[in-house]
Amino acid sequence: MVIAGRNCTLIPPKYKRAVQWGHPDLSLWITSDAESWAGDTETRLLAIHEGLHDGQISTCCCTEDGKYIITGGTDARIAVWETPAKGREGESLRLVASLHGHSSSVTCLATDLDYQIIVSGAADGQVILWDLRRMMLQRRLPRHPGPISCLAINQNSGDVVTCASGWLFVWHLNTDLCAARRLSDTHADDISAVTVASGPDVQTFPAIITGHRDGKIQFWKLKLPGLDDAKEEAGDVDRVNSDSDPNFSCLRHEAPIRDSLCFHREETAAYCPTASVAQSGAKRGRGGEETGEEEKEKKKRNRRDRPYMLLESAEKRKLHTAAITALHCPSHDLIRLFSGDIDGTVHTWQLKSDEHWVQDSSVTACPRCKRSFGVLERRHHCRYCGGIFCNSCSIRKTPVPQFGHVEPVRVCNDCFTALQAKSSSMR
Repeated sequence: MVIAGRNCTLIPPKYKRAVQWGHPDLSLWITSDAESWAGDTETRLLAIHEGLHDGQISTCCCTEDGKYIITGGTDARIAVWETPAKGREGESLRLVASLHGHSSSVTCLATDLDYQIIVSGAADGQVILWDLRRMMLQRRLPRHPGPISCLAINQNSGDVVTCASGWLFVWHLNTDLCAARRLSDTHADDISAVTVASGPDVQTFPAIITGHRDGKIQFWKLKLPGLDDAKEEAGDVDRVNSDSDPNFSCLRHEAPIRDSLCFHREETAAYCPTASVAQSGAKRGRGGEETGEEEKEKKKRNRRDRPYMLLESAEKRKLHTAAITALHCPSHDLIRLFSGDIDGTVHTWQLKSDEHWVQDSSVTACPRCKRSFGVLERRHHCRYCGGIFCNSCSIRKTPVPQFGHVEPVRVCNDCFTALQAKSSSMR
């Protein structure tokens, strides 16, 4: 496991080099971990790049193949740089494209090679999707209710997850709103990190994981409403449909504008202005009445701005005592989750069924009351001992901090009595 500090990101695919920014001289550093003569690992400075932005570099990310470094700055500009070839790490970065579309400081970036997109968020709540292949603006999302704190891309579907002012949004690549939910009302528990789990088991596992400023980690599932109304084993499912949320009017559409998008390619050595964001051709008829085209456009926009899926809370855990700054779920499996906070503490989470859990196929009846399991009697795991019980024998709930459950979760009646007695003796 390799850990990067603040204002630092590792360069894939080997993750032996890193990009550092936020220095007083507004420079960008390329560093590498090398083994010293004493056998220790020390950081070696490979190159210092100055003057990449007119202001401070505020965020940075790298493509999965390590070919491009993408930087965003307080000058509202996004720059795409090509990294030097192997053995030439000390050479200057080559500017591939300079993307202009934001009107305020860029706060976060994400990219995906499979879908050839760059997603950028800004302090004014604007999110833009860029075409990585053609280096030009592709789409704008509706303006969010506050600064974009973090965002992520689902490697399976290409969906974009954005977070702003306590809200969690999920968008399709065609900018249709898939789901939305308000997770926090105060700045103290605002969303500070987000990641998307991808892999073969993602259909049966929480796909979105959020980290909060109070150290809390939450797991979320995307579900179509009405397909599964049964309650989860962890207890009553906390579901909120954003259509019924009176605060959902946070997304704001602005009047169509024409952006001036300039990008630079070294082979042409020229700036090419490109128009983006199509103008709305709808016009009003006489007497202020809407024409058929405008009515169709409004209906289409209403459909795109209303979520048709539910964000369902699957789990809530808290071991960190400081704000979560990074979350990482390896794309090749859904077994582990790495979380880091602002104090430098890193925890490893086991996402799949706990090792101490009894397999469902090995138990045919409740070991406590001997009631047989079937269609009308479901199996329920005790979050403490891992045993399988019927609903009547595991109806109690209590926190199990030993396994990261700070909120009350389902346990069997015997474990509930033992945990309550243990808690009383420690007071």
